[in-house]
Amino acid sequence: MARATAPRRIEFKTAKVMRKNRRAQKLAFDQLAKEIQAAIRKPIQKPYPPASAPGRPPHKRSGDLSRGTTVGRKGRTMIVRTLQYGIWLDGGTRRMAARPFIRVRLQDQRKRWSKRMSKLYAKFQKAGV
Repeated sequence: MARATAPRRIEFKTAKVMRKNRRAQKLAFDQLAKEIQAAIRKPIQKPYPPASAPGRPPHKRSGDLSRGTTVGRKGRTMIVRTLQYGIWLDGGTRRMAARPFIRVRLQDQRKRWSKRMSKLYAKFQKAGV
């Protein structure tokens, strides 16, 4: 008769693994936030004269809009902050057609950034950060 193997002692290192996963997730979110911020700022680099056409991203006058648009995170949520007139440009007003530079970029690139987030998370998790 085959000898029964003694049950092996399993050590659970859940706290350590969870810390490692949280750290990897934080690093991945931070890296992705930098990439999203760069992608949002990129179309605003065209110089001002002439003014941008409705439906196109706004042209750069002083650079305040580009510098004032930031992407951060709070927990597992990405937060895009911009200046007040950036909100008006992105959504339009009663008297001005929209010149979207945030909304369109986020909608167009959502799947790409979702895949990128997964890759970054796997990379940081594998690195043992």
